[in-house]
Amino acid sequence: MSNAPVIPAEEARLQALAELDMLGAEPDATISYMVAIIARVLGAPTAFVSFIDRERQIIHAGVGPDLCETARDIAFCGRTIAQDAPFVVCDAHRDVGFRDNPLVRGPPFIRFYAGAALRTRENHAVGTLCIVAPEPREAFTDQERLILSDFARFVSDRLALRRAEAARRASQTRFEHIADTSPDAIVCTDAQGLLSFWSAGAERMFGYTGAQVLGRSIATLIPD
Repeated sequence: MSNAPVIPAEEARLQALAELDMLGAEPDATISYMVAIIARVLGAPTAFVSFIDRERQIIHAGVGPDLCETARDIAFCGRTIAQDAPFVVCDAHRDVGFRDNPLVRGPPFIRFYAGAALRTRENHAVGTLCIVAPEPREAFTDQERLILSDFARFVSDRLALRRAEAARRASQTRFEHIADTSPDAIVCTDAQGLLSFWSAGAERMFGYTGAQVLGRSIATLIPD
């Protein structure tokens, strides 16, 4: 059995993972599409994106059979997040670190593995993009490693966008809570001047409910 290596700044890495708001989320369509492409391009029967929690490897999106949550201490991907370059095992039966691994000796009977870390803008490795197969390979070329690394960067960019969206939603929720508990009238518009937020204080001051004014022009309140 292989033990997961100790990751520097592990708590900061786990915090970055939490900020992505991806654990338990439905598979992202763009990420799923990238996974399907990398499987075809690199000729692998199984490919997936996973996130590495404190004790678990959680599969987010994948193609191929036998994809399930795995304990971190036996997951190949637990090694991958500690690497700057792609981590490759061409034949797990001949690798002293993995030949007795339960994922090698039992389902899904991994013989070949290649994975690249998914990193945040702060360089925290939160997960992996991987391909696996039940048959060994003689080699994994420099070109194949480059392709895997490039796709891992594409997925990381998508995760950065998801993280920004999650932060915006959290900020919006906090703002709406504060605004709705304020006695003042707080009103927001979008770039086109259409009302996008209407606080409880605004209802009391202007006599309109949110349902009556949201989506209408600010001119409803400020006529020409």
